[in-house]
Amino acid sequence: MLLKVLIYAYIQGIYSSRKIARALRENITFMWLSKYQAPDFRTINRFRKEILGEAIENIFAEVVKLLLELGYVNFDFYYLDETKVEANANKYSFVWAKSTRTFEKKLREIVKNTLEEIDL
Repeated sequence: MLLKVLIYAYIQGIYSSRKIARALRENITFMWLSKYQAPDFRTINRFRKEILGEAIENIFAEVVKLLLELGYVNFDFYYLDETKVEANANKYSFVWAKSTRTFEKKLREIVKNTLEEIDL
């Protein structure tokens, strides 16, 4: 239950465990995801640090990749180190294996940077 809530919160740009706890009490979407359970911020933080640990990086990267494949999110333009990069520069229908690996690496880097910001 908390994993769903954390992933949804991260996608919504909510990183603070106190803000997530507040959303669990006030936001109907968070309430539905948590089945109307509202753990406090200490429980959320403990789950994030002790139970998930390093696994959250892989989980979050896979969720973002799935959302990209399903078309729910779009990386037409994204910013990495303040550099504008067009994500769909190759308009051909085939995809080179090297470009796929490069995209995976960049996606992992974006996720890692985002999760590092959350820990601050």
